[in-house]
Amino acid sequence: MSLSNEQAESILAPLMKQYLEALNTSDWKAVENFYHVNAVMIEKGKSCMFGNQAIVDSFKGMGAEFGKYEVQISNSRYEGVGDFVNIHTDFSFVTEKQGVLSGKFVQIWQNEGGKYAILHDQFEL
Repeated sequence: MSLSNEQAESILAPLMKQYLEALNTSDWKAVENFYHVNAVMIEKGKSCMFGNQAIVDSFKGMGAEFGKYEVQISNSRYEGVGDFVNIHTDFSFVTEKQGVLSGKFVQIWQNEGGKYAILHDQFEL
């Protein structure tokens, strides 16, 4: 069953708000819980990480490289089909040490047992 863009947005937009708040406050346990245990994070054409703990560890490492940071999204588009909803969006990392870094990401969230979690997270700077 396909979801309308509005239905997909009504599911995912509130989760994205919570996810970004967890990232921006370094609430690592909450961030870990947003990712499926078998999640992958791909930096397009560069690298891939497997598992929610490895993904969280990479976010922690960014703090050392970038200093304090805030993630902001814009121009978001939501889609969904069956147990999957996704977001295509622009993002900015406003960082203490590196200035503003901008790019795009796509996340695919899967509903498993009534809970949505990020299964696939692909970005490019």
